[in-house]
Amino acid sequence: MTRQLDLLRRPLIRAAGLAASSAVCLAAAAQSAPAPASAAPVAAPGACQPLYLALETGHLESAPMLVEALHTQGVTATFFSANEKQKNGKTSLDRAWGPWWKARAREGHDTAARTWDRVEWNGDLPGREPRFRMRIHDGAFAGREFTWKGSQYCENLDKSAERLNYYTGKPPLQLFHVEGRASPRLLETAQSCGYKHVNWTPASFLASKDWIEGKKPYDELTRNALKALPPQPVLLVGTSMWEGHDGWVTGGMLKQFIGHAKAQGYCFKPLREHPDYQSWLQEHPYEDKP
Repeated sequence: MTRQLDLLRRPLIRAAGLAASSAVCLAAAAQSAPAPASAAPVAAPGACQPLYLALETGHLESAPMLVEALHTQGVTATFFSANEKQKNGKTSLDRAWGPWWKARAREGHDTAARTWDRVEWNGDLPGREPRFRMRIHDGAFAGREFTWKGSQYCENLDKSAERLNYYTGKPPLQLFHVEGRASPRLLETAQSCGYKHVNWTPASFLASKDWIEGKKPYDELTRNALKALPPQPVLLVGTSMWEGHDGWVTGGMLKQFIGHAKAQGYCFKPLREHPDYQSWLQEHPYEDKP
């Protein structure tokens, strides 16, 4: 009987041994086999080339069309404003334009000051206290030249900033740009009272006949214009350069320029994010003057 049981057990033991051996072999094979290839990681898109758009609001007749172009392209800009006289006898920072400025802030645009009376530097004067020869372009003393203390220049910037803050409900950026030329001493004076000068590149090519009359393909014109720009450019679009031209045409040109620039690898970022000014703005928030 015992012998018969042994004869019955042997095939079962042999089968179990073979199964265990097979399992070991399969496990070893699984360990030694190369792991299946995982899906290749998606390559990160190439970094875009930042471009910062600033609008100098002088002649405002075409401004609504330019704003429409910015809205269509999803671009926010920084509006640098002085209290410039308009064709209708109003000025760009009087109450008539208050709702317009408020709407720009709601859309995410920023504002920044120019001198209220568009004061142009004509020379430094000697002495320990900063004094300058200044020419006035707007206001009651338009066309005349005066000697100004540095504090007077700062007060003229403050006046524009205060009005922009009042209309928009959004603190303006503590940046400015000069009317025409400036000396290092003038820029230092403005910085000492809280305003950092923005180095910008004029976008005068947008007002050339090649652009307005479409003499060349816009992609070619845009490509050539972008090649001439420095790295991280602040591109200044002066609304006055289109005075006398149809506003919808000029808005269409700005829209096409932005579209072609995006297609060529540029992205439009707010000026407050520019590496030359970001730290300054964080350390110098707008404050109401007493």
